[in-house]
Amino acid sequence: MKGRMSLFARLSLSGIVALIGLVTVAGLAFYGEHSGKEFATALDIAGRQRMLVEKYSAEILLGDAAVGTGTIDRSHASNRADKTAGLFESSLKALQTGGTATLNPATGEKVEINEFGGDVPSKLSASQAAWTSLKNSAPEAGDEAEKFETFYANSESALAAANGVVVALLDMQGAQKSRLQATLTTAAIICLVLLALSQFDLHRSVVKPVRKVAESLDVSAERTQEATAQVSSMSTNMADASNDQASNLE
Repeated sequence: MKGRMSLFARLSLSGIVALIGLVTVAGLAFYGEHSGKEFATALDIAGRQRMLVEKYSAEILLGDAAVGTGTIDRSHASNRADKTAGLFESSLKALQTGGTATLNPATGEKVEINEFGGDVPSKLSASQAAWTSLKNSAPEAGDEAEKFETFYANSESALAAANGVVVALLDMQGAQKSRLQATLTTAAIICLVLLALSQFDLHRSVVKPVRKVAESLDVSAERTQEATAQVSSMSTNMADASNDQASNLE
């Protein structure tokens, strides 16, 4: 009974090690896929921030030009720029603190964004500061050329800051992928080593003794066969001796 329990325990250990290995690898792979989707969503929003900076700057400048020529009034020009600014600021807040962001303004589709660490928060703060400077420097029709030049320079700064957020997210994603790959490789190696050790123990504790028993049985069979041959030979000799005695009596 003790031997059977020992064998069962060893077989169970091998199965548990293999199961833990599969679950670990599958869990890490699932985590990597889920994390990849989170980064993809954040990168979509962060990448759009660059476009919104350009769009806002263009709407301010074109709006000023249109107002100056009397094509549209000031309120209409301001409304378009305000919508763009509102989308930029809500998206920036979602990137900074995590939360819901508008993915498609036309359809109202929303996405959830998680808060990121690393260099991302500092890049987002820089983007917010650059955006504030851009909004505060927005010129109006009839302003001096120097104010338009300042607005253009702030627009370039806001665009560079928004691009810095994208770069930080890409760097963080790359670092996480490298860590995940290293963890997967390490987990796979550990599981293989543990499985090899359990198989070695199983071979040493079960296979070798069984092999020895089989070899012993083979030796016993050979000895039995030799003994049978000897008995048969003795029987033959006794029969020959009896025949010889019978012949002599005759």
